[in-house]
Amino acid sequence: DAPAHYAADGAFGTQGVVALPSNATALSLDVASNVLLARDSPDVVMRFLPQGALDPAFGQNGIAPLPFEPTALVASLAVGPTSNDTFAVAAGSLSSGIELARLDASGAPVSTFGLGGFAFTSTDVDVLPQRAIFDSAGRLWVAVRADQGGAFIARYRIVGP
Repeated sequence: DAPAHYAADGAFGTQGVVALPSNATALSLDVASNVLLARDSPDVVMRFLPQGALDPAFGQNGIAPLPFEPTALVASLAVGPTSNDTFAVAAGSLSSGIELARLDASGAPVSTFGLGGFAFTSTDVDVLPQRAIFDSAGRLWVAVRADQGGAFIARYRIVGP
C-alpha cells in the first residue's frame, strides 16, 4: 500500500490556492469551516468561504479592519468555542503589551469587549504572541514570547455579554 499523501484541493481557490495582496500572519477556521486569515499593512482579518472566495457577509466584502497600532503584528487568531466571535491577538514592537480585538460573526467589533471591541494588556516588555486558544470553559489563553528572552502565558475570561 502506498502511504497517504496530500494534494492541492481544486475546489478551493484556483488549483487549491488563493493569492493574497500582502503578508498572511495568522490562520484559523470558524465553526462553519470558513477560513479566517490575518494580514498586516494594514491589520485586517479576512474571511474566506470554503471554496476560497471572500465572504461578503463579513466586514466589508470579506475584510474586517483591526484597530491596532501601526507597528502591531497580528500573530494569532482564535475562534470562540460557542460562537463565531473571532479574537485577533497582536503585539507591536513599540508597545509593551498584548493587543486584543474581538469581532462578531459579521466582522464588526464587539462593543462590550474592552473599549469598542479592543483591549490592551501591559507587559512591561516588548512581546510577540505565539498562539491563542480557547479552553472548554471559554477562556482565552495566549502564549507570548518576550523580545529580550523568556516567555509567559496570559489567560483571559469573558466578563459581560
